[in-house]
Amino acid sequence: MKSHLSHITARLIIRRLLIVALLCAALPLAILPLAAQPSAALLPASLRAEETGAAPDTEEADGKDPILQRLEQSTLPDQPGYPVDKIEFDLPGGRLVLEQGTLFRDRVDGTRSHELVFIGNGSLRVDAANEIERYQLRLHGGEDRLERRFNRAVLLFGGDQADDLLLGRAAAAAEQPGLATARSMYEAWVERGPRNSIATGVRPLLAALHDDAIARDYMAVWVHDGDADRDFYFRNDPWELETVEAGELFVPDKPKEGEIHPDRLDDDRFCNWMIWTRYGGGADRTEPGLRPKNHRLDLKLRGEKLEAEGSAEIEARANADGMRVVTATMASTMEITEARDGAGRELPTYSTGPYHFLVLPDPTIQDENWEFDLRFSGEPVRRRGGRQRQRSPSGWYPRLTGLYRSSFKARLEWPKEQTLLGAGTLVESGETEATLWEERVTETPMQWFSFEIGDFDVVHDEAGHIKIRLGVERTRHPLTDQERNEILAGLKGSILFYESIFGWLPINEITVAVVDGNFSQGLLSFITLARVAMTPTGERGLLAWDTRPDAEIRYETVAHEMAHQWWGNIVGWASYRDQWLSEALADYCAVQFMLKITRDRSDYLTARAGTWKGKLTRASNIGRPVYTLGPVTLGTRLAHNHGSDPYSALIYDKGSVVFTTLARQLGRDATWSMLGDLYEAVNNRLISTENFLGAFAHMSGADLDAFAERYIYGVDIPRIYYRYESAQQDGVWTIQGETEHLIGLQQNVRLVQQDRRWAVEHVAGESGDLSDLRLAIPFRVRLIDGNYQSGTVLVEGEQGRFSLQVAGEPVEFEFDPLDEVLANTVCLSCGEGRRHLQYARDLFAQGRFDAVPGAITEGAEAYAAAGDRTGELRAHVARARFRLDRGDIAGAMEQLKSLRKELEDAGFEQQRFEWLALEARIDLLRGARGSAMSRLTELSREVGNDGYFTSGDGEILAVLAAAAHDADRPELAADAARIATYFGADVAALGY
Repeated sequence: MKSHLSHITARLIIRRLLIVALLCAALPLAILPLAAQPSAALLPASLRAEETGAAPDTEEADGKDPILQRLEQSTLPDQPGYPVDKIEFDLPGGRLVLEQGTLFRDRVDGTRSHELVFIGNGSLRVDAANEIERYQLRLHGGEDRLERRFNRAVLLFGGDQADDLLLGRAAAAAEQPGLATARSMYEAWVERGPRNSIATGVRPLLAALHDDAIARDYMAVWVHDGDADRDFYFRNDPWELETVEAGELFVPDKPKEGEIHPDRLDDDRFCNWMIWTRYGGGADRTEPGLRPKNHRLDLKLRGEKLEAEGSAEIEARANADGMRVVTATMASTMEITEARDGAGRELPTYSTGPYHFLVLPDPTIQDENWEFDLRFSGEPVRRRGGRQRQRSPSGWYPRLTGLYRSSFKARLEWPKEQTLLGAGTLVESGETEATLWEERVTETPMQWFSFEIGDFDVVHDEAGHIKIRLGVERTRHPLTDQERNEILAGLKGSILFYESIFGWLPINEITVAVVDGNFSQGLLSFITLARVAMTPTGERGLLAWDTRPDAEIRYETVAHEMAHQWWGNIVGWASYRDQWLSEALADYCAVQFMLKITRDRSDYLTARAGTWKGKLTRASNIGRPVYTLGPVTLGTRLAHNHGSDPYSALIYDKGSVVFTTLARQLGRDATWSMLGDLYEAVNNRLISTENFLGAFAHMSGADLDAFAERYIYGVDIPRIYYRYESAQQDGVWTIQGETEHLIGLQQNVRLVQQDRRWAVEHVAGESGDLSDLRLAIPFRVRLIDGNYQSGTVLVEGEQGRFSLQVAGEPVEFEFDPLDEVLANTVCLSCGEGRRHLQYARDLFAQGRFDAVPGAITEGAEAYAAAGDRTGELRAHVARARFRLDRGDIAGAMEQLKSLRKELEDAGFEQQRFEWLALEARIDLLRGARGSAMSRLTELSREVGNDGYFTSGDGEILAVLAAAAHDADRPELAADAARIATYFGADVAALGY
């Protein structure tokens, strides 16, 4: 079974690799999982032909839809295969080649085939559509494209391509030896995830069997690379806004009989996958589907378990011609029990996990209206420790897929002993002997309608024209009066604050529920606040890492969710690439609200900066710093590929600071004014990132292209190094300084062979054009009289100068003291050696080799002046590394030799690790492979004591891979090479 790296830090991966592998155990490959969607017509015209069979009738005497039976009873028949030789598919942005092998079809009953299994040799290539996707491909696969060979594959076609492939081909005279392998592959396809997962999907197959016009351009392929024992996929899906998706699949092992497989989630059979690239469709493309206009919901909750029975009447409009299959989603504990259209005709339904596919009796006509009557049941509420919460706040009723706005009218009925808090406006209520009921409507179209039920203590208040209903769940640890009052104060204060800036919120009532859970959510007119963020630190659990005052977290959480009424609800996002706008703006607004009400602005911003900087710079599940995983416009792909923590760090934290940085450049008041104008203009519609930027550029008159490329579409966090000095002339004090802009690039590690010996090179990264930087950076000056002076310096280009007049003799000058902008500002005039060594690393990464020795010397001198011998050793080891990286082996050896006695002292652990790594590199260059392995074994023992590598993870793993290769340990070498690639090392020369 393949494992995941989701919660393993870079240090733990290396530790396990070195300890387990070097001490005679093999480290299994551990990687991640993630998602997909896509589209296009694929076969060459020369291979197309007429149908070989007609789709079966949709009804049988027993009433069971034969197509649903076919899906439920899928097997690969016991039949000969079809030999093939050199079949090529032109994919959107790539190519699939079946070089030589055998095709096995899924049907023998005369109906059309849509699934084929290929056993033989082939290749899959998928290119990137733009620089963002190229970066993602390099991040996950080490190259600018996904290019893999395979020895078996499953192909799914939505049209006639499968039959076209087989047309005119004679089946083999006898059973092919590959049939057993093909049947095993097909069984895994059906039973263990790929067909039932979002990465490929039942929907296109069901649609194809019902001759859905949209399905004809669908294709998915799952390929298995037998040499590397890895699986990859490609999907071209015309139902999606971005039609092409490709990446790596993680298919769970087949469980033993009676065993619950650890890779399975609930009762799903979904495999996991990682999205390496996704694109296509065009910016103006409309996603095919049905877009609801109105929902009428009826829900009855019964008994102690609050079991649900309900109905959903949905009015929707078709966005395309020829659709036969519609997808609805619900929580995995809910099911659709009956589905009919507006004329009362029963709709065949196929369900897998949370997805429910409804088969329409007739193809859709664009802009045609459809009505659905769906009955459902299940258990939408979970209980835990006497507390209750909805399992899926937007999944208790059937919801057609896609981003859309709809009006809602809901009748909710529940047991009298419970309290229900719901969205919308109350229009009528009543009771029976055992139940209460309410009818609620929405005044403004919204994406989701939700509620919470439990034992709530409810209070009422108001802010301007908006009535507030706050329900706090009663538990063994109730909120104090102060905590509840602070929540109310945050609700009222943020409503009035936001309305004064953005304008009138078009609702009259907001319901807020404090419930058990790990996340809060701000739907239109209905907010849930996670108790974990509302209670004292001792009760906070998952937020125990956040050391800020409890009240501060409460106020900020409340303000964030309230901001979603404007940003995320009234102004929505157009696609997953624009979803960051909702969260980033809500976070930015919450910060501005906190700055308005907090007593100590400096303390608040300092604590917050420590959080966002730490979250962005820590190691991700693939060893890279979180901020390098991708731009904010990757949206939910970040969560899918890397988990909730990196997603939160980039979308919420980085996104919020992006807006702070933009507001510094355009002016805070001007930014508020433009947001208000934008809210009024976009009111109750969706907006894309491009449209948002275009509107801001138009309103401000500023060119935001460079800003957007760097902060929104890029991953760079610039480093601004600065030096300064102060002087007095004619009684006036001035501060004069210079700035230098460097991109904080990771050094690219590359393994090369020189005279049959291995060398590790640190290659300068591409810094790009730095002349477009325009960054407004706040500063603070501490004067000799104890007063402070603050302002803003505009930093432009790669190098610049600044001059400031100050009101007295300056004692200290600091750029961005509260970490308000998205940059790392580093003072080189402050006497700190570590900053000079960081400067040296950045100079090296950008290929400015002549300047590196001077920066290292400055660092050593600063450490010496401070009496820091450990720091001095760090500088000397850095000098040895630089010499080795520049090919001066003798100089590096001499440098290390002069430090040997001190470096062998366990008191200098960090420098000792780096020294051992450099010695191992030198051993490889000298051909002393045994000595290299010996040093790495010693290093592995040190790592077991929570060691830390300043030498770089990619370098250590590259050295290990080369040493293991020369020591004839191919499995260890392959594992080390594979993981080294994830840390940015180029080890292709090893051939693994």
